[in-house]
Amino acid sequence: MLGGLCSVSFGQIAGKVLLQGDPPEMPQIKAMAAVAQCADLHKDPVYEDSIVVSDKNEIQNVIVFIKPAEGKTLAGPKKETPVVMDQKGCMYTPHVVAVEIGQPVLVKNSDPFLHNVHALTIDNPAFNFAQVIVSEKKIEGRSRRWRRSRSSATCIRG
Repeated sequence: MLGGLCSVSFGQIAGKVLLQGDPPEMPQIKAMAAVAQCADLHKDPVYEDSIVVSDKNEIQNVIVFIKPAEGKTLAGPKKETPVVMDQKGCMYTPHVVAVEIGQPVLVKNSDPFLHNVHALTIDNPAFNFAQVIVSEKKIEGRSRRWRRSRSSATCIRG
């Protein structure tokens, strides 16, 4: 008789999301040119980056996650390292981030003037705060989903 048997399995998923056909033309962000301080940070027009495709038709800024079977959870270590979003040139970098519930988010402002950070959440109260010149603000919470803005953050259950 064997005691203490347990079964543990781990897996890894790798792949690419490819675009079939030609990528759509991204419109120019007109508001960028309308704000002198933002326009001064860019020598060329700035275009939306909601769809970014490489020369190999690989779509960037894609999040794929595993949904657990009904009644099951996906377990793993809690993420302690903050996800960092930085406002550079009046745009958030990176454009898309995945955040686990409870994982800290650090929002930076690397621009030489005031910005506001406004989140329109789905599961938690929205927030809006001013962020002074070259600063950072840590955001913590239980948020599961944030709506699209200049940067999209999607919280996933760990």
